Amino acid sequence: MQNLNAFSINEIYPSKESLVKGMHCIMDVSDGARLKCWYKDENDVLFLYKENKINTYGEYTFESLAEILAMRLCDQLGIPCVRIRYSPEAILSQVMLPATELKSFVELSDEMSHSFHLSNLTTFNITTLLNPRTNPYCNRVVQMLLFDALISNSDRHPGNFMYSDSNGFYPLFDNGSSLCCYVRDCQIQDILLDTNRFLAMCTTKSQPVLRDQQKLTHRQLVEILRESYPKQFGNFSKSLGKLKIEELFDGISVSSKRKELISKFLEYRAKWFEV
Repeated sequence: MQNLNAFSINEIYPSKESLVKGMHCIMDVSDGARLKCWYKDENDVLFLYKENKINTYGEYTFESLAEILAMRLCDQLGIPCVRIRYSPEAILSQVMLPATELKSFVELSDEMSHSFHLSNLTTFNITTLLNPRTNPYCNRVVQMLLFDALISNSDRHPGNFMYSDSNGFYPLFDNGSSLCCYVRDCQIQDILLDTNRFLAMCTTKSQPVLRDQQKLTHRQLVEILRESYPKQFGNFSKSLGKLKIEELFDGISVSSKRKELISKFLEYRAKWFEV
């Protein structure tokens, strides 16, 4: 696997235009209403370009902000993560290995399915995914699920966690559906002032795609992992002692209210992992 630090990467760009300036566009692919492109930089490093979604009010969401904050969180916690170049409207996500070398954990399912989402598979769930007899990367998957619960990642599916025979578990990527990214700016003040709305955002509205025999909230997932994988849970809990939320925002232009919301959100979620 490429050395994550092999290239000097400026993380922050003021606009999506400056993000890709001077880079070579390889090809375009579609993802619903979002634009995705492949780019190479001057060092022939390949990146996937993804623009933020646009909500029903015609506003950009904050997925790119969530992506770079998640990357910096991973760095603080010692979790391998794909490198991100950030702009307020889009990101470049570094491609670490050719797609031909990557394998999906969906093969642990007893089904043959072309479905892209775990929710449509009846035999691919937490029980099968976290079976150490069939999954040699069980510990890394537990770590990923705990991290997803911390940031409230609601879009972990077979297409965004992988492994390769030669390089093992692939660094985390596609972490953008998290960290309050779909909260509109005009909603933040009310959420901060209304305890019930804040708690709803942190708990009842937080559900991962992964499930066991029934749909789980992130909080329920955390308790399952606490009981079933106490060593991995303890290691993750200990790593949260390194968390420096203020430093996550260094160099990023973000409103004081959104920064306050995300900070309080992380402080609240981190308490779930106390032992």
